[in-house]
Amino acid sequence: MKAHLASLLAVALLPAMAQAQILVEPDAVGTYGMAVDETAVSMQVRRAGDGMFEAQLSVAVDGESVFTRTYDEMFSLFQSPILKLVEMDASNDAPELFVSRYSGGAHCCNLISIVAKTGNGQWTEIEVGAYDGDPERNYPNDVTGDGVAEIVTLDNSFLYAFASYAGSYAPTIVLALRDGAIVDVSAEPDFDYVMGAAVRNLGTMPDAGESRNSWLAAYTAMQLRLGADDPFALADKDYDPEPDWGLTFCRDEGTETYDCPEDRIGRTEFPVALRQFLSERGYME
Repeated sequence: MKAHLASLLAVALLPAMAQAQILVEPDAVGTYGMAVDETAVSMQVRRAGDGMFEAQLSVAVDGESVFTRTYDEMFSLFQSPILKLVEMDASNDAPELFVSRYSGGAHCCNLISIVAKTGNGQWTEIEVGAYDGDPERNYPNDVTGDGVAEIVTLDNSFLYAFASYAGSYAPTIVLALRDGAIVDVSAEPDFDYVMGAAVRNLGTMPDAGESRNSWLAAYTAMQLRLGADDPFALADKDYDPEPDWGLTFCRDEGTETYDCPEDRIGRTEFPVALRQFLSERGYME
């Protein structure tokens, strides 16, 4: 998919990581481990009967257990958690454990979470969300060279919004862990070059159709993050007025479009729908 390719190219332009990171990608039943200073991680991947698997994860600091969880109902070893021990939150005194698990399905998803030491000294698992694409595309990396890693990924809410999955484009976003919470930092000046590279790697606007409108949605979102003077200029004048993907609604309140009588279906023009979509997702704050 074009959006995925654009994301890969953008990541390829980022500077080298500024600090050591340890990665574990299980590919067989067995015990896996890694450690940074006093923080040690172990995971036992085992069979669980009926052709299923499970993975028991443990985190210890100075030999004392601080976090345990068992990920079960895995139908394949391919679902085993991928672990990365890396510094992601400067507010504490321990590295964080990035966890990515495959949910199954044709297009989805990497279920991402971070096991981290919180402000009260307790370790907890912080859910990041479900993200499309290969797991490696969502690995945390230090993109500013300050010793703290971020996640550079795509905003999956754009997939299917104005086009089919195959025809969708999505904007790049940068997620950081700060004080134990996930924060979208895409609009911060330190990440302007990341967003600029993503815009360049979005490729050429499609000639016509729903893909053209999806491309314009992703392009406009990143222009907003970059603080462009007129981020909607291109979308307002160059959208394709023919496609109706994501632009129809039912005039009967509470009724979905697919259940709506044909004579009750209304349509919104793309520039209006795009502003509403971006506003609902926090791009216009």
